[in-house]
Amino acid sequence: MKRGLFTVEVNEKLAPGTFRMVLAGDTSAITGPGQFVNIALEGKFLRRPISVCDYAEGSLTIVYKVVGKGTDQMSQMPAGTKLDILTGLGNGYDLDKSGQTPLLIGGGVGLPPMIGLCKQLLAEGKKVRALVLPNDKSVKFIPKEVEVVIGDLTDAESLEPFFSVPEGCSSVIIHCASMVTVDPTFSDKLMEVNVTGTRNIITKVLAHPECEKMVYVSSTGAIPEQPHGTPITEVSKFTPCDPKKVVGAYSQSKATATQMVLDAVDVMGLKACVVHPSGILGPNDHAIGETTNTLLQIIKGEMPMGMQGSFNLCDVRDLAAGTIAAVDKGRVGECYILANKTVTLKDMCDMLHAECNAKKIKFYLPLDLADKIAAGLEKQAEKTGKMPLMTTFSVYNLARNNEFDCTKAKTELGYTTRSYEETIHDEVQWMIAEGLIDGTGVTEKHAEMTDGQVSEGGFFQEFDVKEAYQTVEDSVVGTYQKIETGAVNGYKKVENGFVSGYRKIEDKFVQKFLARKGETTEEAKKRLSRK
Repeated sequence: MKRGLFTVEVNEKLAPGTFRMVLAGDTSAITGPGQFVNIALEGKFLRRPISVCDYAEGSLTIVYKVVGKGTDQMSQMPAGTKLDILTGLGNGYDLDKSGQTPLLIGGGVGLPPMIGLCKQLLAEGKKVRALVLPNDKSVKFIPKEVEVVIGDLTDAESLEPFFSVPEGCSSVIIHCASMVTVDPTFSDKLMEVNVTGTRNIITKVLAHPECEKMVYVSSTGAIPEQPHGTPITEVSKFTPCDPKKVVGAYSQSKATATQMVLDAVDVMGLKACVVHPSGILGPNDHAIGETTNTLLQIIKGEMPMGMQGSFNLCDVRDLAAGTIAAVDKGRVGECYILANKTVTLKDMCDMLHAECNAKKIKFYLPLDLADKIAAGLEKQAEKTGKMPLMTTFSVYNLARNNEFDCTKAKTELGYTTRSYEETIHDEVQWMIAEGLIDGTGVTEKHAEMTDGQVSEGGFFQEFDVKEAYQTVEDSVVGTYQKIETGAVNGYKKVENGFVSGYRKIEDKFVQKFLARKGETTEEAKKRLSRK
C-alpha cells in the first residue's frame, strides 16, 4: 500500500450516472489487475474504495457509478483537482491459473475491474472470450481485442459460438450460472435453468473434445444434511433426493444437476469435477443479494429483532479462488466443499457494530418460537398477498446443521478462507463507495432509533433466559421488524420460564400456547403475571 497525491486529468461521463476518471500520480504500488484504491474526499470521514480499471506508469484510470454523496462529489470534480489516494490495495487476480483460452464473464458496474485483467492476458498473447447476455450495456467497457459472445444458458444453440475455439486451442468451462431462490416450492423456471441448463452445458462440453475440463459449481445445500454435531462431508450420490435432508426446490435442483454431472463422468467420459460453495458474502454484490440486503438492514437499523441459529458464509473471493484451483487440481469425478466456519447472526451483528458502529440487536428470537411465528406470517401473507417478514424456510436455514468439513478442498486444492472480520470490513467499504450507506455507518433512519426502544420495559429487552419477559394489559404481542403504535409486549413460556413475544396476537395466543389444561385465558394471564 502507498499513499500519494493524484491530479484529475479527465473526468468524463460515459453513460447516465457512470463516469471515467483518469488521474496522474505514483502508481508504483499497483502490481496487477483486480486491485483497488481508496480515495479521500473532502468532508467525508471514510475513504471511497474504487476498483482499478486500468493503469500505467504515472497514470490511473477508474470507472465509477454515482450512487451516493461521495461518488456524486467525485463526478463534479474538474481537471486539476488534487486527491489523496491509497494505492496497491487488494490481492488482484492470479494469472498463473489462466488457461490457454481464458473465459471472462462480467456485467454491469462489476465489469471495470475485469478490464485490467483482459489487457494483461492479451499482452501475454492469450485469447480472451467473454460471454455477455443480450442487451448488456457494459459491453462497451470490454477491450476491442476481446471476443464477445452473446448467449443464454437455457438456449443450447446460442452456446455453440461460446464453446467453439480455433483449431489447436483448448478450453476449460466453469459452469457457475444458476437461478437462486429462497422460495422452497417447485418452479418450472428453476428446473429449466439449473437442470436443463446444466444438461446443455454437459452436451456442449462432450461435443467439443478441445474442452479439456468442466468444473460445475453446485451448492452445499445439495448435500444431504446430517444431525447436529456431525460435520457434513462430500458424498458421491445425490439422487433420489430425500426431501427431509435436501430441503427446498433450489437445493433439490442443484442435487439433481450435480448427479447429472457425475453420471456423465461415469457413463460418457466427461472430464469434470464439482465444487460445493456455502453461502456467499463479500463486496461487489451489485445485485444486492439476500446476504447483502440483510447486512444493509442491520447497518441501517431496520432489523430490531434477530433470530438465534447459525449459517455458513464464505468470502466470494475465496470461493472464486477455490473454484479456479479446481480447474488445475480437482480430480475428475470428485466433489469439493468450499465453506467456512459457522457464524451466528449475533456474531455478525457484533462485527458490524465494531466495523461501522451499527446499532446492536438486543433480542434474538428462539428458533422454536420463530418457526411458529413464521408459520402464522405465511398464513397471513396468503390472505394479503404480501411477502411475509420471515418464512419457515428461512428459520430452517438458521436451525439446520451448517457445519461443513472442507478438509478435502484444503488438502487437494489448497483452499483457504479469510476471516469474517476482513470480509465484513471490505464489504462495508464497498457499500460506502456505492452509496448504500453513508461514511459514518449510521444512516439518518438508524440514528432515529432511540435507546427507549431497547431499554428496560421496551420491545427488545435483554434479559436472562430463566426470567419471564414482561406482561402488560390484556394482549400479548411482540415485534419482528416494524414497531407499530399500540403494540404491547408478549410472551410465551418456554422451558425454564423463558417468555418472548409475537406480534398483534390477542388472547387466543395465550389460550392456545400458554394456558394449562382446563384453564381459562384470564386465569392463565393472572398466573403468568405472578411469575
